[in-house]
Amino acid sequence: AWLVGWGERATCGIYPRNTYAGLKMRDLGEADVLDAEGNPFRAVQTLFNWNVGLTVRDIRSNAVLRNIKTTELDSSNLVEKMIIAKNRIRNLDLGSIKYVWYVPNCVYTALETHLINSSNIHVTRQDFMGAMPTLYLAGIPVRKVDAILENEARIG
Repeated sequence: AWLVGWGERATCGIYPRNTYAGLKMRDLGEADVLDAEGNPFRAVQTLFNWNVGLTVRDIRSNAVLRNIKTTELDSSNLVEKMIIAKNRIRNLDLGSIKYVWYVPNCVYTALETHLINSSNIHVTRQDFMGAMPTLYLAGIPVRKVDAILENEARIG
């Protein structure tokens, strides 16, 4: 689980000088191409180019919770560890930095099931009309990310 502080003085996206920000698309039109078996077919081709980077200007604005045993997820223990990680962040109350938790699906599910606990005060959910509900841990939004694998090797 990653807690990332987004802002100019924390973690932010960058792009090379004298280039453009954002995704550039060029339509290459239609062409005859071959599939994996050598059969021809008509394809629409588009070229995408994106010069993008990431800078972490203050590592103390980020936290990571590693080695979560996904087979033995206890939501109360998980919430406790995430709160400890959150409290290690330097200057968490700075208004110029927006914090977001990024978690794999199994951790998100464990946090969501923690909502059932009647003594829960740390995990909340906000429902807005016409939008998916947003899960929060201690006031920080939680986002599901499929790029974080649930079966990664243990980090020593």
